[in-house]
Amino acid sequence: MARFSDIAKGRRARKAVVLMLGDRAVDVDVRVLGADEDIDIAADSVKFAKSKGIESPAPGDEVYDRAERALTLLRACVDHESPEEAPVPFFASLDEILTSPDLARDHIAYLVEEQVRWQEECSPRRRTLSTAEYIVAVAKSAEGDMGPFVNMVPGLLWGFVHTMALQLIDSQTDRSLFTSQSQERLS
Repeated sequence: MARFSDIAKGRRARKAVVLMLGDRAVDVDVRVLGADEDIDIAADSVKFAKSKGIESPAPGDEVYDRAERALTLLRACVDHESPEEAPVPFFASLDEILTSPDLARDHIAYLVEEQVRWQEECSPRRRTLSTAEYIVAVAKSAEGDMGPFVNMVPGLLWGFVHTMALQLIDSQTDRSLFTSQSQERLS
């Protein structure tokens, strides 16, 4: 869990992760990215995909998505031993990430997932709800208040929607069908 001091550091907040390269365990820090860096990553992903012959690259396109992941690592991975006040990038270039024989897609995916989890952990957005908070959110949404939802991370929003969908389907099920079928089996 992130401490306040990590959250207060903003972009400088770092978390050490272990990257397994064959038999070697390498310490790498992932850091929080700012909105401007996200924009740069998206723009650079488009440029990269266009350089590979994709006419209209966008999220969901494999070349764009792979470039986006690699560009995220280029900006978010920091040398574990570098000082907090002067972080040194772990990767020298996009080419190093994409062409290294030691970095497979799974290595890249792992580091991106670690960075995303760290970004979310340092975020002020809600990641969990107690049962009481869930009930309050349901009541407020019935009144048309979207307040409880604006600071939820996507996973929590999805969990909320999923639970509500299950409850709606359950409430619409004709229970008499199940009761009469159960009684027929017993007789």
